[in-house]
Amino acid sequence: LVIERLRRTFPDGFVLGVGQILPHKRIEQLIETMHVVNSIHDKNVGLVLVGVARQEKYLEAINQHQKTVPFVNVEFLGSVTDQELATVYRMAKCYFGMSDHEGLCIPPLEAMSFGLPVVIKGTGAIPETLKDAAVVLPTNASLALAAEAIVEVLDNAPLRGVLASRGHELIQNIEASEGTQKSVKKMLELVA
Repeated sequence: LVIERLRRTFPDGFVLGVGQILPHKRIEQLIETMHVVNSIHDKNVGLVLVGVARQEKYLEAINQHQKTVPFVNVEFLGSVTDQELATVYRMAKCYFGMSDHEGLCIPPLEAMSFGLPVVIKGTGAIPETLKDAAVVLPTNASLALAAEAIVEVLDNAPLRGVLASRGHELIQNIEASEGTQKSVKKMLELVA
């Protein structure tokens, strides 16, 4: 059901964001960046967001904002099952995050477990956690820079291969270490 709907809605693919829909996640920057990707770089790539909206007013504001930003089709999936999340990771072209602060940040690691390239703002523990297995943007990254990074990942197959390889190695190192996060283990089980 999810697969067919996403294929129909995004025939040229989509970029994925996973996490709660909260102001510090900067959902508006994800939407605006994808506008730049599609309008300036002549792509037709959608944006799929998975996660629970914890603040109804923020979700309303994002929905209103989305209507004013052309050239981007956004799908809010809300809360999904682990199987649905695994499917969405498998279908996405790239994982993208612009959060203003993050801890360990499990979703990019989950994305890497599926071989998905990651483009993400380097806030909080992101640089230390993801190292060179992701395109880590400066904390003050502009929408133009974020869009260029996404386009490079979408268009550059060798770069995607390097990121997938580094991501796989990073996940293996995390898996081998004590205290592996449960959600990463769960995603790894879904990959197998």
